[in-house]
Amino acid sequence: MVTAMRSEITGAEHWVVSNGHRLYLWEKRQATPDSSAHVTLLVHGSTYSGPNVFDVQVPGKDYSMMDFLARSGHDVFTFAVWGYGRSDRPEDGFAVTTEAALQDIAAVVDAIQRLRGVKAINLLGWSWGGRTTALFTSRHPEAVERLVLYAGGAGNAAGNRPEPTEPWNIITRENIMARIEQDCVIPDAQEEFIRNAVAIDRKAPVRKGTGAPGEPPSALPEAIRVPTHIIYGARDGGYQAERVADFFARLATPDKALTVYPDAGHFLFIQKPRLRFFHAVDQFFRLP
Repeated sequence: MVTAMRSEITGAEHWVVSNGHRLYLWEKRQATPDSSAHVTLLVHGSTYSGPNVFDVQVPGKDYSMMDFLARSGHDVFTFAVWGYGRSDRPEDGFAVTTEAALQDIAAVVDAIQRLRGVKAINLLGWSWGGRTTALFTSRHPEAVERLVLYAGGAGNAAGNRPEPTEPWNIITRENIMARIEQDCVIPDAQEEFIRNAVAIDRKAPVRKGTGAPGEPPSALPEAIRVPTHIIYGARDGGYQAERVADFFARLATPDKALTVYPDAGHFLFIQKPRLRFFHAVDQFFRLP
């Protein structure tokens, strides 16, 4: 199904099958197809699905990262991992492991390659999506043109979290607000993000800690050989400068960048420097 979003941008829904479950895949592109368009996939984190994160729609405002990239010449896709958003959901949230997400990414990348007739695509991962996209890239470098790790995947400490007992995290307005750095958020963008998260995402699978079945170690930077840009908000509680710098130094590519934005935290896509973030991603993905 194809629907017009604005006169120059169209959106299209696709469905991809991965290990017997259906994944919701959402695409934005210019209304007049461009054979030279860059093909880009945006991968969400551990709580909110891709369409709700990367396609925030407020009338008259430019909050959608997908729209921004589409206008700049990208065929841009995002999706919902198994257990998230409009994709199929298992009975047990613990079944949605990092390894399961990696298999979903592989299925979606394969579908996009066939849709667009390309061998490699640009890949961006946010938070847990940084971890999954870094792992995917380390395993399948031939499928990735360029990689952006946004607020995750680049040397984050696992922390000493208690082992979870409940398989689902119920999403509420209160727990969303508690996670977002409020002094640098854009209020109407946040309101739309919350509205969709509560209505569509509703609940998110809970992952068990590193070492549990289906939870592979984080990607080694020495195994990432494609051009890579690491991005963080300076206010992000997960940003540990020394660990990220060490990961960056050890990347097995000379084509790399590390950017830290002030007045931003973990939810950079709805915070004040969002346009700097959008421009940086677009420019990095458009490099030869």
